Amino acid sequence: ILSVFYENGEIFLAFDLSEKKDLRISVYNVIGEKIMVQDMKQIQKNKIKLRMTHFVPGVYVALADMGDAVIARKINIQQRK
Repeated sequence: ILSVFYENGEIFLAFDLSEKKDLRISVYNVIGEKIMVQDMKQIQKNKIKLRMTHFVPGVYVALADMGDAVIARKINIQQRK
């Protein structure tokens, strides 16, 4: 239903939902601070690029709030070479 993909140094969330939904993606750091929010409309089978290129390496949590459900996924940002 929701997967994290890493391509060419960028981070994507891939959705595979049974119906179109409006949703809010929030990203939190490991101490619970909300550091990013993206509102998306009519998502069903989409790949969404997260604007995280300026984030420091570490572990983050992405929450996709669809109104009737919330899905969390862990995101790892590696040290850039």
